[in-house]
Amino acid sequence: LEHIESQQAVNLLAQAQGEPYQLQIPLFTGQGMTTAFLSIEPDDHGTGEKGGGQGGQGKGHNILFLLDLEGFVQTRIDAHIGEKSLWIGFYVDQDSSISLLKKEFPGFRETLQAFGYDEVLLVAKPLGQLSPEKRKRFDALTIAAPTSVHLLDVKA
Repeated sequence: LEHIESQQAVNLLAQAQGEPYQLQIPLFTGQGMTTAFLSIEPDDHGTGEKGGGQGGQGKGHNILFLLDLEGFVQTRIDAHIGEKSLWIGFYVDQDSSISLLKKEFPGFRETLQAFGYDEVLLVAKPLGQLSPEKRKRFDALTIAAPTSVHLLDVKA
């Protein structure tokens, strides 16, 4: 909670430069406190699913979600939400976590379709397959500052 004011200031700067809106959400997981990091960015291109396939049903949002949980260790979620389409990529540290996620996908897909999403694509991959660009964006999320926002400008 001590970083709320600085986070709000950074978000104002980021919004002015067209950067994603970032939030930090403190959570109690049963084992202790942790922080979830969330980045939300409008997708003005209307590309829908990754690769611009048939999911291009208007504008949507790109969402990055970062959470370290006991049993899953590092979890990075890269999602695109469109009007009727949803693409979610789960990137996790352990093979057992990938297996568990894939086992739960059918029920999760049914729930999302019940909410009105016609196209739902869910994938689980090793954290090492995260692209360098996305890795950089997740790293920026953990420091709660977009890469283009510099709070200190020192000139020699």
